[in-house]
Amino acid sequence: MLTHRSPTGVEIAALCIALLAVIATVIVSIGGIRTVYFFLRGDAHNPETLSDCDEYPDYSEDARLYDAARAALDDGRPGDALKLLERSWSLYEHAATAHQVAIALKQLNRANESHPWHARAHELNPKQSQYAVAYAESLHTQGRTGEAIKLLKRTLKHNRDYGPAKRLLETITA
Repeated sequence: MLTHRSPTGVEIAALCIALLAVIATVIVSIGGIRTVYFFLRGDAHNPETLSDCDEYPDYSEDARLYDAARAALDDGRPGDALKLLERSWSLYEHAATAHQVAIALKQLNRANESHPWHARAHELNPKQSQYAVAYAESLHTQGRTGEAIKLLKRTLKHNRDYGPAKRLLETITA
């Protein structure tokens, strides 16, 4: 008859080390740490979709600039944020960066310049409801209400409970 015993500390440690080895192997097999970085950022792009050239942008610098820009926006310094976001954008064209550029421009009373940035953020990540609603609002402001309504309905089809989309659609159609 078999008896059940609890694993010892050494056995648990060995299992943890084995699990870490498996995780490291998976990361390497799916394209390395850069692929994991893209996945964690929620980016639609990944290293495999970029050119095969060796000149990849400096993603750590891009992230540092983006984070500094978000802090500047939070501190009420949209001018500084815009400069940082433009530098970040020059390293890597990311949807989140485009969205934040639009926000900075609005805070600088330059809302008329924000539309292309909302469009680009939505283009780079069309499944992101926040970008879709911001783009729809921009379309509506430009008098393109029909397009805005279609975009909001499409957003709500995929994300039924997204409050900002519901509220904007109600406002536009009222």
